[in-house]
Amino acid sequence: MTDFINHVDESDKSVSQLIKDLTGGVGVDYCFECTGVPNFTKEALEATKLEIQLDELLTHEVQLSDIGRAFQLM
Repeated sequence: MTDFINHVDESDKSVSQLIKDLTGGVGVDYCFECTGVPNFTKEALEATKLEIQLDELLTHEVQLSDIGRAFQLM
């Protein structure tokens, strides 16, 4: 099932809360966030069935000038 949520219609709730409401509090199996904006990434994680926080996924901090090292760590 695919649904569209217009956050402007219910601006008093977060997007993740709107998704949880739509799924009966369960959350979604998959949520795609493609901007890389930290707040959007957090919302995407909170909208899923997983009980995981963003900081649990961040394991390394690498400067852009050392991007080769980041790929080695993956």
